[in-house]
Amino acid sequence: MTYSNQTLCIVTGTSPDPLVAFAATELQRYVNRLFGIEAEICLEPQTASNLVFLEPRDCGMESPRDEQSFILRSLNWKGRSTLLVAGGSPVATLWAVYELVERWGVRYLLHGDVFPENPSPFHLPTIDRTFLPNLRTRCWRLINVFACGPESWGLEENKRFIDQLAKLKFTEVFLAIWPWQSFVHHAFRDVKKRTATSFWGEHLAIEPDDIGRDLFGDMKEFENPDLAGITDYDDRHQAAKRLAKGIMDHAQQRGMTSSIGAWVLEYPSEFRAALPGAEVALQVGNLTCRPSARHNPNDPLLVDLVRTMIRDTVGTYPEADSLIINEPEHREWMEHFDAAWKRLNEKYALSKVKTIESALEEAGRRILVHGGSEREVGRVKGDIVMLDLLDRVFEDQRIVERPGRPPIRVIYTALADELLPFAATLHICGLQLFIDYTARRVVDQIETLDLAPTKQIRCRQIFTLADDNIGLLPQLATQPLHKLAQRIRELDFDGFSTRHWTIGDLDPTVQYLARSCWDANVTAQFAHYDLAEPLCGPQAATLLVEAWQVLEEITDGLDRHGMGFAFPIPQMMTQHWDTGEHMPRAFVEFRTQYQKAQLLAEQAAELSWPAGQRFAQYHATRMRFAVEYLYAVEAVCEGGVADKQRRFRDAENCLEQAIVSIVAALQAYVSIASDNCDRGAIAIMNNYCYRALKSKLAELRTTRLQDAGLALEKP
Repeated sequence: MTYSNQTLCIVTGTSPDPLVAFAATELQRYVNRLFGIEAEICLEPQTASNLVFLEPRDCGMESPRDEQSFILRSLNWKGRSTLLVAGGSPVATLWAVYELVERWGVRYLLHGDVFPENPSPFHLPTIDRTFLPNLRTRCWRLINVFACGPESWGLEENKRFIDQLAKLKFTEVFLAIWPWQSFVHHAFRDVKKRTATSFWGEHLAIEPDDIGRDLFGDMKEFENPDLAGITDYDDRHQAAKRLAKGIMDHAQQRGMTSSIGAWVLEYPSEFRAALPGAEVALQVGNLTCRPSARHNPNDPLLVDLVRTMIRDTVGTYPEADSLIINEPEHREWMEHFDAAWKRLNEKYALSKVKTIESALEEAGRRILVHGGSEREVGRVKGDIVMLDLLDRVFEDQRIVERPGRPPIRVIYTALADELLPFAATLHICGLQLFIDYTARRVVDQIETLDLAPTKQIRCRQIFTLADDNIGLLPQLATQPLHKLAQRIRELDFDGFSTRHWTIGDLDPTVQYLARSCWDANVTAQFAHYDLAEPLCGPQAATLLVEAWQVLEEITDGLDRHGMGFAFPIPQMMTQHWDTGEHMPRAFVEFRTQYQKAQLLAEQAAELSWPAGQRFAQYHATRMRFAVEYLYAVEAVCEGGVADKQRRFRDAENCLEQAIVSIVAALQAYVSIASDNCDRGAIAIMNNYCYRALKSKLAELRTTRLQDAGLALEKP
């Protein structure tokens, strides 16, 4: 730490907004940590060798007119070194402070801050720059599903994460909740929701012999810490509601808005009793039900049920700024497509915008979308039926009203892309585009973004930072996200919302997003180096950036050849046995690439400045985890081949080797586990990989012994 005899006065003005007051304390904290200076927070300028003004009027300047704009401007105020650090709103002033701190060498990671090894002596930079974002909605998705994602975070972990988002200048958090979770209670026609579970209903046992057992304390089952041990439905709902409201409240304290999801075509499974004829929805866990062919969009019972789902969500969380209408991932309710289109077309003259025949024809040409053109045609048909239903549902606007506040803003998400031109005519006020599962797949269909009616409606694009189909393997998709960011800026999109699970690998991509939203000329490689160099030093940074480039190549390959490869479900490892085939050559090559990235990151860690060693080593160890995981998969594949050929001894040997490799993979991951995403991933792997392989081995040995016994009994 560099100590200085200089003094600093942080001037807030006589009646600062709470966010401006917080910005002042943040600047005070960082100055003390970096330079050993005890800065004074003042309502008016005091005697000090350096002044920072957070209120422009106090130094005779004007505030930026745009509420998201901020300025850093060097001044000579009464002969003293002076810097104006101010925004067009209180939160923009907070962003200005974090921008200044970054210029002193601090880097904001998703797990926390990393400070420069040897900060330069205290100085106020010479600068005159106004900052204005080129993407105004910068939203991060929280809660969601799977133990390896933020569904496993308690409130304290969410708060720490939101603090980092504020430093990275994000504007919104989206609470992605599901009907089978505990966050919203529903009651409909004398049927009350009683489903209240986590992680798609999977129970992840923590056993004494698990790898990394010490990470879980006295847990018997992995769970969100704020919900752990709560078995009573009502108590669990109240705990989940406190968690969600706590997230929203903390986001608001950091100047962010919040949005919350609502489901309109998936309902808690017990509602089959209130909606006769409802069918189980196609989704992991089979925890929800959906309308069937006997329900058409005119069905008053169905309309009432959907209104109930929306009203309950808005009534539970009136503090949310937006309601995100969620559509089923797998469209199933298409039987009423023709009638639904006829009604919508008669009411809104949609054919003047675009014919349904052309929409279906476009969908039929979408051969690159995951699931192929048949799935895309299904999306179009299913969404027409849903739009017809919602047109009736929202005839009653009371369902989106909130006491003392304007009605909640409604945003439709993942609407079939071919239907986007209809949105304005249907009076939809916000759209969140999905297009496909991964960033690379969206880039391959990038012309689809042109369908977004950005001149009439605020549109945001979902940016998939890492996809659950590829699963727990390290992923990095900054390059395709760069192309998407460039395109949505050209098309005047309002911004983006992230999609991800574990966060430990995502710092390079998030650094790019945080930079490029304020400077469209920033490239992925520049952002990666700008992250690594202040932490690790120039030599190490070059190696680490090269490792990330290799990881980008692997991610592209996994996207093309590995969808579902490590999806975190019970058969994630045994599925490779069941194929009875050798591991595809592509995955051998991916393992070689992971080994290359591991070596580069390990070299970076060896050359790194002390401040960045842990950061570089985290990435090296994640690569090592991937290498061992792929060795395990290869052994399982070989065991499946041997079993198919009835070479049972060879099959046993393969399983034994697979267990050795999966233990090595888990031990690597355990050594760097940094949050409950990591712990959740380790719990998943203990249950679905380590324990599943041991069970498979025991089963195989039992079968072999039984076969041997039968052979001995034969005459």
